[in-house]
Amino acid sequence: MNERIQKGDAQRLLKSAVRVYSFESSDEDMFGGTAAAHYHDELELLTVYDGALTLGAAGKEYKVLPGDTAFVNSRVLHSTTAEPGTRYAGVQFRVSDFGDAESQRLMIYVLRFRGQVGSPVRVFSDKEMAAAVGAIIEECRDKESSYALFVRAYAYGLIGKLCRAGALPDADAIYLAKEMQKILPEIAYVNQNYSENITLESASERLGFDPSYFCRVFKAATGSTFTEYLNFVRICKAESLLLKTPTSILEISESVGFSSVSYFNRIFKRYRGCSPRTYRSSFCPSRGE
Repeated sequence: MNERIQKGDAQRLLKSAVRVYSFESSDEDMFGGTAAAHYHDELELLTVYDGALTLGAAGKEYKVLPGDTAFVNSRVLHSTTAEPGTRYAGVQFRVSDFGDAESQRLMIYVLRFRGQVGSPVRVFSDKEMAAAVGAIIEECRDKESSYALFVRAYAYGLIGKLCRAGALPDADAIYLAKEMQKILPEIAYVNQNYSENITLESASERLGFDPSYFCRVFKAATGSTFTEYLNFVRICKAESLLLKTPTSILEISESVGFSSVSYFNRIFKRYRGCSPRTYRSSFCPSRGE
């Protein structure tokens, strides 16, 4: 949340798996309310009650009108602009806090890939979804007996609706699929050893599969090719290094397993919409190279 919203009536009311806030843009404020480009590990749901909100992500703009609820997937770079007089509220939470810990740990990049490539942003005109967001806000505000249980129940309901609408992948169904069970050892290997020289042939050999069969099973299980998945994991690791360390882009590309910085730049732009240098300077101006 940017400083402008923090100085409004934004509230983080529940110190647990779910965070909530509300915001009202003053009619006297000719610019409305703006949150510059940012991202967070949690998914976000924003319900508009009055006015209008413009949400920018992945080079597109989404108009969110009264009664609408906007869904922003985790780690999706986005910005919001509220017209004067706009009143909206939102909730943020990690889906991983509402599922089996072990499967979520193994599947973290599979689910992240499916979410960001499939549905980074959606706008729903769904009364039940808007009501659930409002109910979470009220439970956190009033803090009556067992309110945290009610909050988690509403969050589960929202996750279910998002999965049913195709905005979120069904983590349990993906994890339990027979194809996924066949390749889980390699998923775990890539997650831990992404910086090594990993090839399709070496991955197939580790599982005792023919390369062509491995490719078919991997695609069916994850929705991506093996190379796409490997590159995505490496980009996620590089993203963290870009924001948290002063390490050069060349060194980062090498440390996460890319043999060419030009290839790293191309793949990074494919998934993040900009170059690593632009990405870093947007969040950490003092580290721009």
